[in-house]
Amino acid sequence: MNIAEFYNKRAVECKETWDAAHWISKESQQDNFNLLTQIAPFEHTDKILDLGCGTGDLYGFFKRRGNKLVYEGIDVSPQMIKRAWQKYPEGRF
Repeated sequence: MNIAEFYNKRAVECKETWDAAHWISKESQQDNFNLLTQIAPFEHTDKILDLGCGTGDLYGFFKRRGNKLVYEGIDVSPQMIKRAWQKYPEGRF
C-alpha cells in the first residue's frame, strides 16, 4: 500500500478529520497549529501553501482565528481533498 492509498483509506474509515490525518488527538493538532503561529507569526496578507494538507484543518484553524490569508492546500490523497472540500467548501484545495 502506498501513502496515497493509506490516507485514502483513513479518509473513508475515520469519522473525525484530525484522526483521518493521523493526529493523536484534536487537541494535539490544535497545539501544533498554535505552535506554528508562534514560530512563524502570520500576517493577514501572507500566502500559505500547505503541502500534505489532509482534510484542510489548518485552513479551518486560520479561518476561526479571523486570518484572511491566501491559502492553498495540496495532498496526494484524493479522498483527503474530498473531505477538505466537504468541511470547507470555500477553501482552495
